[in-house]
Amino acid sequence: MNKEIFVSLLRDLGYPVPHGCLVAALGDPGSWPRELQQSLVLVLKPINEGNSFGVKMLDGQAAAAEAIAQIEPADRRRWRLEEFIDGPFGTVAIFQVGSELITGDAVLFDLPDGWRFYDDRLKSKLTDQRATPRTLHGGGAHRIRDDAVRLYRQLNCKGLVRFDFIYNDRAPVYLETNTIPGLYPGSNAALSFQSQFSFEDLLTLSTAAQIPGELKWEQC
Repeated sequence: MNKEIFVSLLRDLGYPVPHGCLVAALGDPGSWPRELQQSLVLVLKPINEGNSFGVKMLDGQAAAAEAIAQIEPADRRRWRLEEFIDGPFGTVAIFQVGSELITGDAVLFDLPDGWRFYDDRLKSKLTDQRATPRTLHGGGAHRIRDDAVRLYRQLNCKGLVRFDFIYNDRAPVYLETNTIPGLYPGSNAALSFQSQFSFEDLLTLSTAAQIPGELKWEQC
């Protein structure tokens, strides 16, 4: 998922997303968009990588400008600089069986002490420390699940996807869509559905749903 295109699409559709732009469009920090100038922490990310690979957290404009200066000019169209949104990382998974959309729980991840964001080391469990998942309940959860249904249809999604967000001030700020999410026991997509299905049932439903005539939801 191209993060720049995704953010632009969602902004046009009226969903909250971080302010930012491609590095190639940035000149002197004094000319940066107001939201980037006002953000105490900035996020530099490649637009086409998954699992938070390459994401850099930068304290202030000077640090961001220095990091940008190290990117080759020809590669700057592949990087996005955006404001840091404070709050826990969250995700919700969804897939379709027949005409019915099956939506998982909205899951938030509480980070270990000293971690600034849910990076690839935590997601891939490459460290002894762990992010702690918890299911979101209440109005915020209902809003996110409703958003997932609308986004799935508006973006013409197919198969199992995840919508990732930061939960800020009891509301989501959307980051990206994982159109081919990792799927193994304990993965984020599986966590979103663990209150509804075993991992084996999730595999059966989400994959058989892609084969016409293979499985009917009513039979499960």
